[in-house]
Amino acid sequence: MAKVLRNKIDQFSLYILQELINLIQNAAKVVSSAGTVCVRYIVSYVHSPRLLPVIVTNLTTNKSKEIRSTLSEVLVLMLEKWPAQTIEKQQAAVRDAIRRACVDADSTCRTYGRRAYAAYKRHFPEDAEQLFARLDSAAQKQIERERNIGSVDSLHHVGTERRAITSPRSPSASVS
Repeated sequence: MAKVLRNKIDQFSLYILQELINLIQNAAKVVSSAGTVCVRYIVSYVHSPRLLPVIVTNLTTNKSKEIRSTLSEVLVLMLEKWPAQTIEKQQAAVRDAIRRACVDADSTCRTYGRRAYAAYKRHFPEDAEQLFARLDSAAQKQIERERNIGSVDSLHHVGTERRAITSPRSPSASVS
């Protein structure tokens, strides 16, 4: 639908995005889940820079921890799926949102904030280093810890694959 409607879907998404974000904190789980899924679909398929201010503003100013943690997750999705040129227009706002997510009171929001930082660094490495320098020491340590764990996990994954391939006990290595 996004490919067919193009500019029209951008405008429609912009109109309904704030209302969908407000549904995230709804007490009825079905309504909350529906709002969350809709926001994820919009972010996945409508790559419009006009959506960024709505998401970033709600992420940085909303009092609801459900909204902040969900929008932190949505920010990660944006940074992973959107081209850098689309994000570049709102880079300062995105950087500020990541900074605030990394030091949020909610642990889920902080976790997604660190993931958003990693995705942001893939797009804008120099700017990410400046952002890293402006974070408080606790957030910096946590990001460093996750970097180290990520590199150890990838090494462990490679070692496990190598062992599975060369192991004489694997079913593919046995001769019948």
